[in-house]
Amino acid sequence: MIVLSRPNGKNKALFEHLTAKDLEVFEEPFIKYSNLSLEKEDFEFLKASNWFIFFSSQGVSALSEIIREKSVPKTVKIAVIGKKTEKMVLKLLNRSSDFVSIKSSALEFFKQFQNYCKLEESLALIQGNISSNLFEELCIKNNINHRVFTIYETKSVESISPAFQELLKTKRKFVFPFFSPSAFYSALKIIPNAKDIFESSSIVSIGDTTTRAIEDAGFRVARTSKIPSWEGVYQELLKLY
Repeated sequence: MIVLSRPNGKNKALFEHLTAKDLEVFEEPFIKYSNLSLEKEDFEFLKASNWFIFFSSQGVSALSEIIREKSVPKTVKIAVIGKKTEKMVLKLLNRSSDFVSIKSSALEFFKQFQNYCKLEESLALIQGNISSNLFEELCIKNNINHRVFTIYETKSVESISPAFQELLKTKRKFVFPFFSPSAFYSALKIIPNAKDIFESSSIVSIGDTTTRAIEDAGFRVARTSKIPSWEGVYQELLKLY
């Protein structure tokens, strides 16, 4: 039984691909997102920025909801991590990305992006409340004009659903694909006897950062996706069956 732990609405493609292979899948979100507001001066800086930097598709989704009828200025260039985020920019902001990093780490992203960014250009770093501050630190170190916009919040859900509680009682063999450290930490907090359940289950991780978080907590990761996307996780899940 594969337990998909991403927020509601984020599992559709992966769910469809897994069930098409006749695999048992259960959706149980361990985290949730909520958008934060921006001040008038924030909008002014966004309008004047040379680059919008997106670290996740959720950042794109949140900004599109916050700005609503306000379109992204055509003069603004867009840099993103990953193909999924690139697709979300095209879908929600009706813009092509000017730079796409296939590396999932902020350090590798920054190293590649330096070749595209001029020192005098200003960057709007669009992210969530628990995003890494490494990219910002590198901007400071390299004297790059930037501003951080925390536009969405990631929270743990309060508890697991009654249906999942009943499922856990069956003592079945579970597979947990995790797409972020925050989802893993939340699961560890809200699942009764989580330690025993994780030790008897298989864990699949979307990438090295999530794998490190899980292993640092004392658990074994069966597979780590080579590509930080649901498609990569899907391929690793199939290898377990």
